Amino acid sequence: FFFRACWCDGRTMTRKEKFAQLAKGFQGRHKNVKKLQILAVQRALQYQTRDRRKKKRYHRSLWAQQIGGGTKEHGVSYATFVNHLAEAKIMLNRKILAELAQYEPLTFRAIVEEVRSMMIVRRKQVLETIMDQAREKMARETLEREWNLHRDRCKKLDIEALVMEREQDIIAQTQAYDKGNAFAAPLRRLPKKSRQL
Repeated sequence: FFFRACWCDGRTMTRKEKFAQLAKGFQGRHKNVKKLQILAVQRALQYQTRDRRKKKRYHRSLWAQQIGGGTKEHGVSYATFVNHLAEAKIMLNRKILAELAQYEPLTFRAIVEEVRSMMIVRRKQVLETIMDQAREKMARETLEREWNLHRDRCKKLDIEALVMEREQDIIAQTQAYDKGNAFAAPLRRLPKKSRQL
């Protein structure tokens, strides 16, 4: 922070003179006493660095309050208004919008109406996409249901074929047994699938 300062006659300032120059306007002994001057200037420069950023935060929050007050008069919240500004292709920053809300209420009202119409269009688009997704989901579910029914029918047909085959085997074995030849056609074991039935 030690800038190269010069007096009017071209002579460069000493360190103490620089501190005295920076301490101009300080209250009490902070502008006169060298030791207090140095401490006060150092502290002031630290606060200056911090408050340059703090000032931006403060003004942004102030603009938000002013815009919020203006939008509430027209029935729109600040958050929805700011979110839909870009979609409405209104490229005004918060500082200008706050000034419009304070000093040009008719212009600000026109901007809010434009944003509100954009919100309605956007809401319709969202509803259409939700309806499309619901239709796709219903179509998918009906296809899955039909496929499951088809699969179940195929399983049932396979089981019926196994049962018919087993019945034919039993009939053939009983006929062979009836003829008196009990050992001619020994009973076949059921396959594992049909054993579960």
